[in-house]
Order: sequence, then structure tokens, then C-alpha cells
Amino acid sequence: MSSAWCRWDVAHASEDTVKQATKVATKPLLLSHTALLGSRAMGPTPLKGRQISRDHARAIVETGGSIGIWHFFPSLDKYVEGLKEMVNVVGIDHVSIGTDQHVTPGSVQDYRQWVHLVAAMLRGGFTPEEAGMIAGGNYMRIFRAAVG
Repeated sequence: MSSAWCRWDVAHASEDTVKQATKVATKPLLLSHTALLGSRAMGPTPLKGRQISRDHARAIVETGGSIGIWHFFPSLDKYVEGLKEMVNVVGIDHVSIGTDQHVTPGSVQDYRQWVHLVAAMLRGGFTPEEAGMIAGGNYMRIFRAAVG
């Protein structure tokens, strides 16, 4: 099953490659870890080259996919702002928690801390249903579409 999942993750693809992939995709694409280019919530970052433009994000959405917002924000509240930035671009159905948390620590040191992130999302104005979609529901929708 994991090979089917990875087949649809375009996290390391260029914007042009993603746009080409959307032309042939028969399943929702996933971009598992990134942030919005110029994210005010993230602020200055050496990871700017890994951030994506609004058009890049919208290309993922054309397939019904989702964009995972990674954890490289200075605080959980800023992470929630980063999630909101992407929601404002692509909608709640297309935003997820980013993966690759084993890399350079950020505001969520490991997956055991997701409960704190969910609490921050609720404090930050997301409804319980929206927080559930971002924290795993959107990934599950894509996973089911990818593997059946």
C-alpha cells in the first residue's frame, strides 16, 4: 500500500511538474509538506525554495488533492495562521498537516504533539469538524481514493 500512497505525493516536484501531473492524474494528488510562498505566519525562512505559490497550490486542488502544511513555524499559533493562509487560498477540503516531522524540529516536535496542534486550531477559530479534516480527514479521503 505504501507505494501507491507515495505515487501520488508530489512534495518534491516543481510547479511545472505538478501542472503536468494534473493533466494525467486519475487520483487526487498530495503535496505532503510545504507552506505558502511568502507566508507571513512562517516569516523569513531558509526553506523559501520549498514553499509553493498560490497557483501551484491550486493545481493540486484541481485533482481533488490536499496540501500538507509543515511544522516549521515559530509557534503553534503561527502554525495555525499558516494553515489558515492555505485554507484561504484552496479551501478547507484541501489542507492537511504536513509530514516530515522527523526533520529539523519546528513547532510540533513529533507526532505525539498533534493533540496540542489540534487544541491550537480550535483556539484559533477552526471548528472541530475543520480541525478533524486538517488533522487527518483530508489525508484519509486521498488515501482511500489512491488505494481503494
